Amino acid sequence: MTVQNCCPFCEIKEGQDPKTFSTGQKVRDHILKVHKHILLSYRSRGKKATMNTSRTWYSCPSCDKHFENRHLLQEHAVCHICRSPSPASLSTESSDSAPIDDCANCSGDDLAAFAAYRNDSSSHVKDILAVDSKISDLLAVSSIMLLQKRVDYNHPLSPEMQASLRRTILDPLARKFDPLAKSTLNDCVLEYVDDTRSLLKTRIKLLEMADGSTGPSRNVILALESLIPAHKDLDRAMLQESEICSSFVHPFIQSLCALDHPSKLAKCANTIPTDEAGDSTSRPDYIVDVYEEYTRVFSSCFGEVKGDGASAKSAAFDFYRLSVFGKNQMDAHGLNMILLFQVVGTDLTFYLLKHLQEDVYAMVEVVTIGLPRTRGFFKTILGDIDNILTIAHIHNSIERLETPLTPSATLPIEYARHETKTLPKKRKLPLGHLATSLSMKH
Repeated sequence: MTVQNCCPFCEIKEGQDPKTFSTGQKVRDHILKVHKHILLSYRSRGKKATMNTSRTWYSCPSCDKHFENRHLLQEHAVCHICRSPSPASLSTESSDSAPIDDCANCSGDDLAAFAAYRNDSSSHVKDILAVDSKISDLLAVSSIMLLQKRVDYNHPLSPEMQASLRRTILDPLARKFDPLAKSTLNDCVLEYVDDTRSLLKTRIKLLEMADGSTGPSRNVILALESLIPAHKDLDRAMLQESEICSSFVHPFIQSLCALDHPSKLAKCANTIPTDEAGDSTSRPDYIVDVYEEYTRVFSSCFGEVKGDGASAKSAAFDFYRLSVFGKNQMDAHGLNMILLFQVVGTDLTFYLLKHLQEDVYAMVEVVTIGLPRTRGFFKTILGDIDNILTIAHIHNSIERLETPLTPSATLPIEYARHETKTLPKKRKLPLGHLATSLSMKH
């Protein structure tokens, strides 16, 4: 069987073979440059159709469908072109899928406002391919509503509704650490910070506490213990991405999300996820995979890491990549939600991506945690114990739905690779805590 990646829109003279490309992404790049079309991608679930192996098939550059000839491919490819949605798609009553409970606090007017915002972004998508200043517009094209701690006054929802919907989604997932265990943990950490308890004895004490705990609480204690080996009271140079990922991020995330779960595997990745297709833009820095009967079934967490001194634009591009990784994984496997995180320096920000109703996803900022680099600052993480416990609980709650909502189109990652710097030098990046942390570092 031969599968060709070719342009469905190029005119081919009779008897002439079509120009082929190595990947679907390169086909989409060609279509944007030559034919001025942006193609949205779609994710399908279940087994792929069986193809006759004795003939040549023409692959769609934006989904997993194949066609017997270029004419059929062209008729199909037109449906991927990014245009304004039809008026019917803007109606909150047009979908047969019932919204989940988290969307009950969002009125029809608010959903219509987001639909109109998505429509407007889609209608002039070629003008918003500037990830450092148009991140909310780019996400809206993929039906993702960004809900941050810091209210966005350019958001289609009112500030009050943004805050209300964010609370509606996060409050049921929030958890509190046991007060007695928190007090014991606090005493242990303060003794370590004050140098009245050695590093080794502190680790042993934390491991003993973890042994006496269960569930997410155990994961939190193990995560704190995992940070201690990296504490060095030295005048260190700026930390690079590789050191941050190996010394801080991997020990912490592995302990929090996978160490106590035989069926979960956390890893520094920089590889294309098993069910993704693409090039280097499709390689997340960190992945947590879930297995069943020794076989990987889906990914529950993706992470992106940048070292000290990262630019606002590179961080914004990573943020967009995270949202696409998460949405693609949810769509492909029918997940109820997915956990995402972004690290800039040692500031770790967690996000929750959830499918609220058909054509509405919510990218919710959960919390930013400063991973302590030295012994003296280790006690600062104690203030986030409840938040860390909430993150562990969220990750434990990720599962496949029996009746998932219908996936929507996604703006592929490569379209956000805009080479022109569009953000004014002193203007903050519109991404919650990340904006503050980047501006403080420069």
